[in-house]
Amino acid sequence: MKTVLVTAVVTMALTVAVRAAAKRFAPGVAVYL
Repeated sequence: MKTVLVTAVVTMALTVAVRAAAKRFAPGVAVYL
């Protein structure tokens, strides 16, 4: 169960990071995320 929990947390963190980076560097790309 711990592995699943860690994977979910890491995935959410990466998603948030990617969205933040997209909004910062390429606002147009954020629409697709």
